[in-house]
Amino acid sequence: MDDISQDIQEKYEWLYGSSITFMEVLHAAYRNKNPNAAFFIRDSSFLKELPSDLNHRFRQDDEFSRRQIQLYKENVKKRFPDQVFTYKPEVESVDKTSSQVKLTNLEEFSNQVLTFFKSAISKIYPLEEVQPEVEVTLMDKLEEEQNLFIDYKTELVFGRQIEIDKLKDCSNDNFQKDCLSEYGGKNDDKSYEELKEKFKSSDDDELLKLILAEPGMGKSAVLAKLVQKIQENDENDLFYHFVPVSATTRESSIIIKRMLSFFIKDEKELKILEEKLPEEMIISLLAYLRKNPVKKRTYILIDAVNEVIINYCMLLDLYNSLLKMRSSGSHEHLNWLPPTFPKNIHCLVSCNTVHQHTLRKLAAKQPLVFSLTPLDKESVLNIIDYYLGMFNKKLDSHQKQLLSENDGASTPLWLRLACEELRIYGDFNTLSKKIELLPNDLKTLIEDILKRLQTEAAIENRKALNGTLCLLYAARTGLSEDDIPVLLGSENEPIAPLVWAETRRLLKQFLRIIYETRTGYERIDFIHDSVRLAVKSVLLPESKDTIKWHYKLANFLLNDAKKAPFSVDEIPYHLEASYQRGKLLDFMRKNPLSQRIPTYDRAQYVNNLKCTSFVHSNLSKVKSHSEIEMTVCHICQTGMKGGLNPIFNRPTEACYICGQWLGSGHLNKNKIYMCMQHSNMYRHNCVLCNSFQGSMKQKDNNLYVCHQCTFGYKYNLCNYLDTTNESVEES
Repeated sequence: MDDISQDIQEKYEWLYGSSITFMEVLHAAYRNKNPNAAFFIRDSSFLKELPSDLNHRFRQDDEFSRRQIQLYKENVKKRFPDQVFTYKPEVESVDKTSSQVKLTNLEEFSNQVLTFFKSAISKIYPLEEVQPEVEVTLMDKLEEEQNLFIDYKTELVFGRQIEIDKLKDCSNDNFQKDCLSEYGGKNDDKSYEELKEKFKSSDDDELLKLILAEPGMGKSAVLAKLVQKIQENDENDLFYHFVPVSATTRESSIIIKRMLSFFIKDEKELKILEEKLPEEMIISLLAYLRKNPVKKRTYILIDAVNEVIINYCMLLDLYNSLLKMRSSGSHEHLNWLPPTFPKNIHCLVSCNTVHQHTLRKLAAKQPLVFSLTPLDKESVLNIIDYYLGMFNKKLDSHQKQLLSENDGASTPLWLRLACEELRIYGDFNTLSKKIELLPNDLKTLIEDILKRLQTEAAIENRKALNGTLCLLYAARTGLSEDDIPVLLGSENEPIAPLVWAETRRLLKQFLRIIYETRTGYERIDFIHDSVRLAVKSVLLPESKDTIKWHYKLANFLLNDAKKAPFSVDEIPYHLEASYQRGKLLDFMRKNPLSQRIPTYDRAQYVNNLKCTSFVHSNLSKVKSHSEIEMTVCHICQTGMKGGLNPIFNRPTEACYICGQWLGSGHLNKNKIYMCMQHSNMYRHNCVLCNSFQGSMKQKDNNLYVCHQCTFGYKYNLCNYLDTTNESVEES
């Protein structure tokens, strides 16, 4: 009993002198008459076949213990008459060296176990008649994912009641004005009025409201709890969308289409609206809501707008249609979000304090701001008790006080990770010292955990652990669980399943599964950007450290076209990041997959290959323009070499940078030139195939760029594409 803590004795009503095994049976089966408990008693007749000196291995020597076991069996049979089974084994052999006894005739025993558990399972989950399959729509799947995410996020929400009540009240008095002035909000009233005009705002509209907080402060959890709070009252209507749930839920068109489905029940009208562009859909929805005002107070909750991706265009190839997107860094990713909503419709969106680009976009909409404050002391203590209690662990009052007084404890993510560190800490005698040494900021805590994992991991697992972290850091949007072991292996041989399983276990607290609803494609990614920052600090402190991982990913994706559709965008990104400039240009010009890249993005990648030296501040001072003009040979000019990209079909009628068709006219196109250095080297060579064409200029063999691809510089910059700066191969 001295080895059993007092709280365990009290919780399980421990009987003095009882073994742990006996107490497990008593607590889990006997006291509550558990219908799922089964008892298999071995018939002792086989003991007659054993040498007498081995009997002690299967029966107690002293009379008291034998009587105790006999009484135990009798009481179990009385309490569970239909759940006690007897089987008769036989002795097959006895090892002469170890005296180990091997039993046989156990078929009856195995059948009893199988039959009992099949019966127990069927009682809880009875077989039902097979019903005809009901078609589950994309919107149904998204709704289910949203609800599962809410259940997960609200599990560790304690306190926050004051904030949740204020958000539910939605009174303007609970929000602040001009909090985003540093991003240009109040200083750009003209743009704000233009936005209001664009979305047909009226004077009695409800202003957009923003929930703002530092990373890890629990914005998603608070909004999830707010959803549950609003749903308690049937007097309110509620639309909610948590952007981080999956890859699909990040798309702006999905957010808008879900919103349309919520407000518009007429399928015919809904179908017409869904065929429009995102901004047009929202403008039409607002017009509909002004024409058909809502009767109940209605909430629109959108979490993490900084992670929204704007849909760009739809391309159709021979096999499938592919939705192309721009990142949340695009200047368009929140263009669809109006600054006001019709009366009685309260729109609350959340954003972190570090995504500057999104904050600038939000500032232009001049929202009212609610800043989420750190956790209070009582909430911190409740989370500590709850989290550790899930694993039957607890801290004493002094240890809880130490932990709660750490500055980092007011951040929910920090507190959860700290509790997990304490849960697995093995030395109770030094636990208080461990708490005292915990860092007080999230990034440093994660760094310390990563360093511990590196130290504790077996040597053969350490490389896989570090490699997984580095790959996910470089990957931007996560990686398939099937791809990571292959990337970590060598010569297309993945690492051993056991090593990968151990790696997943060690990194479990830092990883999450992102599900792509439309394709069923799953990706592993970090749970939070703070993990990404810590990985960079610990494993990739120098910019050059990431190059080999970009190199590995670029070539992996480039050589396997069967990857998920979203990997196509990643190919040029990783080629550029690993300085494989030649491969990048070849991909953009020759690879069929490059046709899935939006024209704007393709132009950005190719433009980054330009020499960028100035041609001349004044072209009139150049003696002969032909000396610095970029031209092609006759074979390339006539398109005899062919290719998917227009630049290879009719290069003089296509933009040299983005490849879009310009036609034979001179509208929307600009003749391009080389700097003196490159003109001296290549003035007599074709810039596409590099073949020598002599000093005789072919008629109309000049190359052009469209207005968009001049990027504001017109004729002044050299357009020679420099592909000489290749990266060294991965080590």
